[in-house]
Amino acid sequence: IMSHTIIDRGVRSDGTQRKPMKRREGWVPEVEKQVYKSKGRRIREEIEKSGPPGSTPKAQPSKKPPVKLPTKEFSNLTLNNNNNDNNNREVDKLKKRCAALKKKLKDIATLQEKLEKDKSLKINNQQIEKINKKEEFEKELKEAEETLTDLLKNKKGSTQNQDQ
Repeated sequence: IMSHTIIDRGVRSDGTQRKPMKRREGWVPEVEKQVYKSKGRRIREEIEKSGPPGSTPKAQPSKKPPVKLPTKEFSNLTLNNNNNDNNNREVDKLKKRCAALKKKLKDIATLQEKLEKDKSLKINNQQIEKINKKEEFEKELKEAEETLTDLLKNKKGSTQNQDQ
């Protein structure tokens, strides 16, 4: 003596009819059912809503304003650090350039040795250009090393002045 409800399932996208479904009175689809929450979970959620025990619900911790640092004291330090950083970058660039030039000169020397040993050795145009630029590379290396030593001397002098 149970009463049933017939649910019309509607029409599919291709136009065919779905079969009607029979359900008992009071039946609730899974999607509409409430999710079970254990007693401990319900208590935890209530505590989270109300805040820590003993506090009033409106009492929220206030955010402190950020601390402002004096700008005059630190501005000189940042300028000196920027100068040192720029100086360090320049020194690093010069060191890399010197290393690259030394490598090129070493390659030229080995290439010339190979040519002296084996006169029939075939070399390509790039190698010929490299050999022809040997003097240019030596001159550039000498200039780079001089500026590098000047920068290092200036750097040592400036660090000694800062220490005093």
